[in-house]
Amino acid sequence: MTSLRLILSSLFHYRWINLSVLAGVALTSAILSGALVVGDSVKESLRKNAAARLSKIGPVMLGGERYFTVSLADRLAAEMGEDALVAPILQVIGTASNREGGRRVNQVQILGVDERFWKLSNRGEIPEGFTDERWIAINEPLADRIGAGVDDTLIVRVEIPGALSKDAPLSGESEQTTPFTAAITAVLDAENFGLYSLKSEQVPPATIFLRRERLEAILEQSGRANVILGESGLMPGLLR
Repeated sequence: MTSLRLILSSLFHYRWINLSVLAGVALTSAILSGALVVGDSVKESLRKNAAARLSKIGPVMLGGERYFTVSLADRLAAEMGEDALVAPILQVIGTASNREGGRRVNQVQILGVDERFWKLSNRGEIPEGFTDERWIAINEPLADRIGAGVDDTLIVRVEIPGALSKDAPLSGESEQTTPFTAAITAVLDAENFGLYSLKSEQVPPATIFLRRERLEAILEQSGRANVILGESGLMPGLLR
């Protein structure tokens, strides 16, 4: 018996075992290839999500419940150079509902911003109608959750900051909140900073945008902000 004939006879005799091994190898290869593809897809999705949340934001200063004057952003920009982009914003948490449908969302981030904030977005353009003091916009995730769109009436309730931190022993347990209503003038997508968030989270935040001066009046915090955003590439050592 020749060597070739011996090999063929052996393959035929153990054909079912060989087919099982071949099927196992093929299945393992398919699983590994699928895992690599899914891993790359998830990695790319997370990268895009982070890019949409932060856009051109670099160094950040968070005040939390402590408010500082808006002029601090101007002083920081002056120290960094005349082309430096530093945006003060007023950021608080509240609830929002659609008056027509009655659907409500808690833990909504409410942002009081000016023109500098929009220049930090991927598109870098100020939304149409922003110069109107009555301008108010929501992002797409909030619009989907409460079923609202342009010209719908938004009912917002926001907590008024107290003189003491909520964690202070003498701050008390009651929360002083104030409601306000407004007609939605725009719904912002990801390119227009609609997914803005400083938190590392996969679920897009529900967000309301309005002019900072208007939110200052509602919160009784005239000329104040609690977040400063710097453009990517600025020296973070200056934001201390």
